Amino acid sequence: SQYSRLLIILTSETWVIYFLNLCLLQSWVQIERVYFSGNAVSWFLCDILFLYVCFPFLYKALSKNFKNKAIYIGLLIFGYIVICFMIPGQYQHHIIYVNPLFRLMDFTLGIVLFKLYSHFYDKKDICLWNPNIAETAILAINVLVILCFAYIPQCLSFDALFIPCGLFTIFVLVYDERHKCGYLLRLLTNKSICYLGSLSMEIYMIQLIVMQWLDTILRKLNMQLNWEFRIIPYILLIIFASYILRWFLLKINKSLHLWNIL
Repeated sequence: SQYSRLLIILTSETWVIYFLNLCLLQSWVQIERVYFSGNAVSWFLCDILFLYVCFPFLYKALSKNFKNKAIYIGLLIFGYIVICFMIPGQYQHHIIYVNPLFRLMDFTLGIVLFKLYSHFYDKKDICLWNPNIAETAILAINVLVILCFAYIPQCLSFDALFIPCGLFTIFVLVYDERHKCGYLLRLLTNKSICYLGSLSMEIYMIQLIVMQWLDTILRKLNMQLNWEFRIIPYILLIIFASYILRWFLLKINKSLHLWNIL
């Protein structure tokens, strides 16, 4: 029957989606129900796998005559922004935000940032560096970006808008840690903040599942809570679930080492 054929097609599509998720290939498919399937944030793992494979080739290419490549890097950034404006609106989210090839852009700039940091690594008196002023500039730039977000073209709001903020923030904080410690870095090196930082990957990977799970329970209990009443349970459950996930992964990692698999 027509219903049976439809059921077979849907089942086949589901298995294909499962296969793509298992192989971390889902973000290559330009269909939202594919790249946001399963644990929706796992598209990040697909991208990062591709970027890690590219890393040794990119690093080697950027290490040769690095100073002479500055103009090419500038042209790459300019070309990236131009292409962003050329992509039709309905495809911008997947291509600019999710597609691994486009995320290769900010990954490459991260490598460039490391090369710049290596250049300044031992220069303690770089421009009479004042960590408090530099860290205040970080906060001001990020707040300005948030305030201007609604007025930025959509194609830039997916990724390009945040690249300079991210690069500048990372450079300042890493440089401060090496040389002089400002007020922001002292706050971020607090033991509690550092512990939460160590759970950041687990928090990112499990947060959506926990929120969906809590929303499902509230619906079954016929409880309707505004977001401001749900935010505390969200945070507590996400941290707890992240701790359990980290413990579980550490156990697996230890077992793999014992079995000489890693």
